[in-house]
Amino acid sequence: MWVPHSKLVEMEARIVREKAVVQKNLSCSRLFDYTSEMQMRKRQAEVMDEIMETEDKLEVVEGRLGGGDANDEHILRRVHSLKRKLSVLTEEEAKLSSAIQELSPASSNN
Repeated sequence: MWVPHSKLVEMEARIVREKAVVQKNLSCSRLFDYTSEMQMRKRQAEVMDEIMETEDKLEVVEGRLGGGDANDEHILRRVHSLKRKLSVLTEEEAKLSSAIQELSPASSNN
């Protein structure tokens, strides 16, 4: 099939434009994945800091327990509260870690 030269030039220009759009979209997708991963890594670091801070508080509060004074019930409630908070933070950190692992191969393959 014979195609006029002007038509070939037109088709080639369209292909070049479409290729540029696809590359731009791919770059945006990579950037979005990278940004998402960085945001998750930042939140993971914040959660880890909060976990360590909570563990330290828990250790201090548990050290106050057992004095036999009327404050023990309040301290025991505080211990339980800190343990619940620690559990939630640990669960959040595990979810973030899993999500980062899922994103990491995607960003390194692109």
